[in-house]
Amino acid sequence: MIESQNSLEKRQFISLVQRLHSLSHKQFGLIPNMELPFLQNVKLKSRKRVRGDDGKQESQPKKSKVDGKGKGKEQAVDAEISQGSLSSSESGLFSSYQVETSEHTSAEASAPPGAPPGALPAAAELPSLVGSTYTLVVEGVERVLCITRVIFRSDGLIGRGTSVFDVDCIKEENVLENGQRTTITPDQSWKGQSLVLKLSFPPSGRTSEGDLIRAASKHAQDNDSDWALKHLPLVVACVDSPDRKGTDPKQTTLQGRLKSQFEDAYEMRSLRATVLEKLEPLSSLKSARESAQVFYDILQIHRWLYEHPRILHRDLSMANIMYRREGDNVYGVLNDFDLSSFRTRMDEGPTSKH
Repeated sequence: MIESQNSLEKRQFISLVQRLHSLSHKQFGLIPNMELPFLQNVKLKSRKRVRGDDGKQESQPKKSKVDGKGKGKEQAVDAEISQGSLSSSESGLFSSYQVETSEHTSAEASAPPGAPPGALPAAAELPSLVGSTYTLVVEGVERVLCITRVIFRSDGLIGRGTSVFDVDCIKEENVLENGQRTTITPDQSWKGQSLVLKLSFPPSGRTSEGDLIRAASKHAQDNDSDWALKHLPLVVACVDSPDRKGTDPKQTTLQGRLKSQFEDAYEMRSLRATVLEKLEPLSSLKSARESAQVFYDILQIHRWLYEHPRILHRDLSMANIMYRREGDNVYGVLNDFDLSSFRTRMDEGPTSKH
């Protein structure tokens, strides 16, 4: 998230957003360890000059001189933004490559057939992620998860970019550690389990959902409150991937460029992969009695979290009230601790950065 009162920086950021499609998927930083079949159709080409509508090359617009108040520089940036021609050498933020137009690049989509002149382009459909795979290593075991259904996919520029998927574990393989292979016991295997993979991009310094749930679960086990475990999500794994840095100092990541340009105004983020037990939504409850039981359970666990492990959930909603079924019984589960905080950190307060 950018918090800048400087109008020039805001204009540069707008230009950055307009030009993100010109980065290759490696430079842009798409989810590492994820295999996306549709990217096979994306090709790169070097961009030295911008071509006009007539096919002729157009040189970069000239900058106006900067006066004492810097207005000339702001006007120059405005002109470059309007013409989509702010270059990497001028801003220090952008790549020197662009992606050729394809069915998956919405920035160059054409207007709908029969639309009047000047109409906005039609929005391109996001390519399906079903069938894509995500690989992660947890406690010496490399696992490959295959996406079977997209539950939720954030499409907002601001926020954590959360995506939630139903996944199947299709491969488990020991990883050599100190010349020895770990052993996968039946209890450790993820195959055949109903799992959910949540990918998000939260601030690097924020306490993870996995750590909060584990802290609550440990408190319940240590204080004879095992009943609370039935109303908390089960975290199978939680892995953070900090911003990757290459060996070539000239090749910086997108976050590195943002941090270099905006300094303290930009907050670094990490990719967070959380694997959880699959829970059931309220819409699948079978009776009013079951609904009443679930909501009673949620009131109980919310109060217990606040008073005992001293955690405030901060994101109560119908979507985050779920349940698990065991035989003929249902147990309400308070889900999604992404915005939760320990009460000892309440002075920090929730913000748009979170």
